[in-house]
Amino acid sequence: MNHWSIPRFMIDIEALGGKPDGAIATIGMALFDFAKAGPKHSYYQRVDIQSCLDIGLKIDLGTCLWWMKQADIARVEIYRDEDRVNIELALVAMSKFIRMFSVSDDFEVWSRGPDYDLTILETAFESCGLDCPWPFRSKRDLRSVLAVSGAEIANAQTPGRHTALADCLTQIIDIQRAVRPELFGDI
Repeated sequence: MNHWSIPRFMIDIEALGGKPDGAIATIGMALFDFAKAGPKHSYYQRVDIQSCLDIGLKIDLGTCLWWMKQADIARVEIYRDEDRVNIELALVAMSKFIRMFSVSDDFEVWSRGPDYDLTILETAFESCGLDCPWPFRSKRDLRSVLAVSGAEIANAQTPGRHTALADCLTQIIDIQRAVRPELFGDI
């Protein structure tokens, strides 16, 4: 398989805690590669907070207060009760999404930083007694690539910032622009 076209998944979560055992409120994920600009397919799910608490994940008061200061669109996604599913069902659906587009372990999972989104999700998979769908060697982080490349990021100005899927889509553009600027006519 061409290196540019292996399946890559950008993952972003919004949680009510900043530690590895934070309760997950939303999960966003999008498939992308470096052969073509933009995302290919996406997955988004609001998670039932009580189901997170039931498996031992936690809510942090400071994080909840921080969410109260965010834009209306972000707060609504975090606190709205409609369309939420049990954390276990959300994780199973997430695993199925990954397997639908990757026939082997030759894929990458990306997140903004190395120790938040993927770490919290791994804790949730373990707490649910589920296997994590990505091997440890497939984890990548956007922040490191941006620091090395010197590329500018778009995330700070994005409408919908701090909504999991919107952040995913912006982060895909950031990483593609850093790695393959020619896809955007930047060179």
